Order: sequence, then C-alpha cells, then structure tokens
Amino acid sequence: DWREKICEWCYQVIDHCDIDRDVVSITLFYFDRYCAFHTNLDEALYQLVAMTSLYLAVKIHSPRKISVASMVTLSRGHFRMDQVLKMEACIIKTLSWHLNPPTATLCLNTLEPLIDGLSDHADLTFNLKEHARYLIELSVCDDFFIRMRPTSIAYGALLMATHTLNAPRSVQHKLVSHSLDKDPATTRLCADRLRKVYGLAMSQFNDDESRRIDGQSPTSIEQF
Repeated sequence: DWREKICEWCYQVIDHCDIDRDVVSITLFYFDRYCAFHTNLDEALYQLVAMTSLYLAVKIHSPRKISVASMVTLSRGHFRMDQVLKMEACIIKTLSWHLNPPTATLCLNTLEPLIDGLSDHADLTFNLKEHARYLIELSVCDDFFIRMRPTSIAYGALLMATHTLNAPRSVQHKLVSHSLDKDPATTRLCADRLRKVYGLAMSQFNDDESRRIDGQSPTSIEQF
C-alpha cells in the first residue's frame, strides 16, 4: 500500500531528524487532501507530493527544520529544488492555506489533565497516555481514519488503552463519566479499528522496533 509506505518513510525521516512525530499526522493531512483533489497522479508525482508535504509540515510546525536541499538529497536525484518549491505552492493553493489541522495527538494532549485525574497511580496514567499516543500514530498510517474526526480517534485510542493495559474498572468508569464522547458510534468504529491495527502491529513487533532505532538513516523515497 503506497500510503502506508509513505507514512512509514515519514516516520523514519522524522525520527532521524529528532522532530515531533505528530508532524507526520500533519504531513498525511496535506498529502491526503491534495490527492483527493488531484486523482490522476503517477508514481513520481505521489513521491513528490509526499516529500513536499513533509517538508511543508516540518517548515510550519517544527522548530527544527529540514532544508529543501536535504529533501532533494533524499530523492537521490529524482527531483530538483525548483520542483519541490513549485509543488509546495501547489499544495498550499489546493488546501486554500488550511495548513493547521487539528490532530488526534493534539486532542489527546488537551485531555491530559483529565487523564491525570483518572488514577492516583502516576505510572498508570503515564502508560495510558503513551499507549494512546502510540495507537494514534498507528492510525495515521491507516486510510480508514482519513474521514474520522480527530476527537473520535483520540477518545477511541484512550478507551483502547484502558482495555489493553487492563486498567481498573474504576478508571474506565471515571473516564466514561466525563461524558466527553459526543459521537459514540464513530468512537466505537475507531476503537474497533485500532484494536485490529494494534494486533497487526504486535505481530510485526520486531520489524517496528528496528525502524524506530535512533540514528537510523532514512530510506530514500525512491524505493517507494
């Protein structure tokens, strides 16, 4: 699947450059919206859109930057600087400058004070947040979630985290008692899908771990 490979490549580059992983969510937002408007893209253009989306997301949303020259180096001669800059302008125009999308991770961060109050055990609340964040990262690579609200993905991930970590029933009941879920049907869809995606990720655990090793050189986009 092209989109999944592009997402994994983006995570590799972001980790290599020590940039916030939520930037990949924004990258895929740009990529998905652009491709929705331009449906007749060939393989080379998909690569260029993906690479430029990452460059633009980092440029806007990260204090650490990746230069155009570095992006061109990652293409190993397949694209020139002027092509990346031209595509950047095309993406901005296509998205009508809607370049600050809400992400599921941002929604989860907003819920942090509430999560901290779910239990008196600091280790449990820390693990809940980290596991929910990991589930959200998995959702970014799955096109099932493209049309889902970030709030539903975040809440679904948090619900899944309480079940996966076997949180006490009191914690689960306290979470539900806050009545934050305004669209239970969609949240359930997200939670069920996250369960499947998580199961698949666990079956490929060793491969996932090797891709997250610090210092690993990112793969050239041409391989996708």
